[in-house]
Amino acid sequence: MPDFVEDRGGAPKVFFIDPDPTIISEQFIETAFLKGLETYCISDDLGGDMIRKVRILVRNYPNLILFFTIDRKGSLKAWVDYLQELQGCHDDCVRIGVLYSEKREAMDHLIKKTFNFDVGITAGSIPLGFSTQKNQTLLWQVLEVNQAMGRRKVIRMKCNPSFRMNFVHKKAVAEGLLLDLSVSHFSARFPGQEHDWDVGTTFKRAQLRLGGRLLMVDALIAIKRGVGDDAVFVFLYHPDSGSEEAMRVKVNEIICQHFQSRIHEALDRALIEPPGAPSP
Repeated sequence: MPDFVEDRGGAPKVFFIDPDPTIISEQFIETAFLKGLETYCISDDLGGDMIRKVRILVRNYPNLILFFTIDRKGSLKAWVDYLQELQGCHDDCVRIGVLYSEKREAMDHLIKKTFNFDVGITAGSIPLGFSTQKNQTLLWQVLEVNQAMGRRKVIRMKCNPSFRMNFVHKKAVAEGLLLDLSVSHFSARFPGQEHDWDVGTTFKRAQLRLGGRLLMVDALIAIKRGVGDDAVFVFLYHPDSGSEEAMRVKVNEIICQHFQSRIHEALDRALIEPPGAPSP
């Protein structure tokens, strides 16, 4: 299924399976990416294909955290049976957590005992209240405890040939291909062109063409690898004072949308394929 590989620094992919959309919103997902957390929302469509989607994910990705909302659909016993089997079959590559509405103290204790000890999930049993803000704050804490960021600081996206940059330097136009992109830096090469730019050189008002989006930045060379027309330049954003956060948000939105579309496209393709041998 996976037809792309991103630099993830050993970090897991985090999937919220059929969550409350007011909590796991588009803004929540984008904020997660900005924090360096590769996070997705998988809905249970009208076709009732949630179990197949989970099966595809665990079959194709070796490091996952899955959070299931256990009181939107299905009985508690059905969730216990399903998650117990799923955890038992994929204990080496999947961490499971459950989300549920806050219950009476006795019920809350029973849920935590059942899933944390009897089922053996390792990502936590998380009771959610009425406040979206408090719920999201709690989930950030849970993701941090589960080390969902791994070793990385930011999420890095590999670029396709439509991602390009250009700028004017010493009255000459330089045009390059972007190789990868993050909210902190990007790299590019300039095929067929040799440049003697030094580390520390800043280019004003460079144009980044990012899959149909145009972004103007000041770019500073931080690293130069190789020589001649094979040289790769790593740039840091060097925005005007006060514009850094806005720039990070714009770049993050593009990166997040790229990751989301690639995962969902891959899932859609896999769902069309005939199901393999049954497994949790």
